[in-house]
Amino acid sequence: MKRFLFFFLFITLPGFVLRAQFSKATLQANGLTCALCSRSVHKALQKLPFVESVTVDLKSTTFHIVFITGKWIIPDAIKEAVENAGFSVGALTLFGQFSETVSGENGHLKLGNLNIHILNDSEKILHGEVKMRIVDKGFTSEKELKKNLKLYRNKCFESGKTDSFCCKVKGMNAGERLYHVMI
Repeated sequence: MKRFLFFFLFITLPGFVLRAQFSKATLQANGLTCALCSRSVHKALQKLPFVESVTVDLKSTTFHIVFITGKWIIPDAIKEAVENAGFSVGALTLFGQFSETVSGENGHLKLGNLNIHILNDSEKILHGEVKMRIVDKGFTSEKELKKNLKLYRNKCFESGKTDSFCCKVKGMNAGERLYHVMI
């Protein structure tokens, strides 16, 4: 009976972790000069199939995004929507609820469709609402990117792709998209 229970937990527990999902995000957009610019980005974000709603804070050029429950998000699609509207992403922070989720070796975590590498903390237990700021190229300022590239000399950080040296987490294959985050 103990073997069966252990086998059942071993098989089903990773499934619960894989179903964890982000519920909302804040996006700082660069290059906005007027309300029409904000409207352009707002419309582009609202068209994404995983976005439920978008609200704008015009003073800080920040967009508050709520995701549709049960749909996987694609951060690159958010970045592309902003760029197609004629602007750039200054910062993207994702918020999610976690329940004793443990990041793997070197801070790696597989969350549904997302491969995540936590740069500033490895083997961390995530619990409650956790915010993760994506620090990959195109999601942060060039100055911060250069600083982080010097600090974290991982090939996967430079390429944005999983590699066989650093990213050895179950479910991650070499060459897949990898998002680097700060918690």
